[in-house]
Amino acid sequence: MLRAGERARNRSYTLEPGSKGNIGGQAYVVLGAMTRVDDEGACWSEYLLCQERGGFAWLTESDGTWWRARVMDEWPSRESDAQVRLGSTPYSQVERYHARVDHVLGAFNWRVFAGDEARVTEYEHGGIRLFAELTAEELTWTHSTRVTARQVADWFGLAPGAVPEAADVLDAKSMKDYAANFLLWMLGLNAIPLLMNFGAVWIWLLIGMIALVLPVSFG
Repeated sequence: MLRAGERARNRSYTLEPGSKGNIGGQAYVVLGAMTRVDDEGACWSEYLLCQERGGFAWLTESDGTWWRARVMDEWPSRESDAQVRLGSTPYSQVERYHARVDHVLGAFNWRVFAGDEARVTEYEHGGIRLFAELTAEELTWTHSTRVTARQVADWFGLAPGAVPEAADVLDAKSMKDYAANFLLWMLGLNAIPLLMNFGAVWIWLLIGMIALVLPVSFG
């Protein structure tokens, strides 16, 4: 039986409980949403989806990055402290942290409370992630794949701007820092050729520096 989570009116979610969507031709409804935080205070939202004919799925939203997830019936085998294997595919550990439930809204297929904690270990291969979550009661494994904000918007009939999306390009400051570091690298790499044959090298080095700096300065 689905149990109601704690309810509060002062927290907003991109997908509110009751929202309906269509994923791969299957109708889903958002049953519950929760916010979780890790050891360093980073937070993200998780949404429990229920298929109209039964069955559950998850969407996770973290700073505009979206993942579609399902709880795994088949668990991977452990090969070492840093690697597991699912079938013939090895997955390497990328993160390990504590996750604490900070806020709950809607209904879930188990009792959820603010303050619930789990030890989470993430493994990755080729952009696919496996999440192992260990609590005092159980261990669960989740299989997650990246989806775009536009896909989420299409699934739930939302305007693209209504779904937060992570920036996939560097901001201007990062680009300028990158350009400065790359210029220093170019000068270091060409220091000996410049000393040995200044007249033949400096013009090409100058052209390369201008080509690198101009787009950043005026972009």
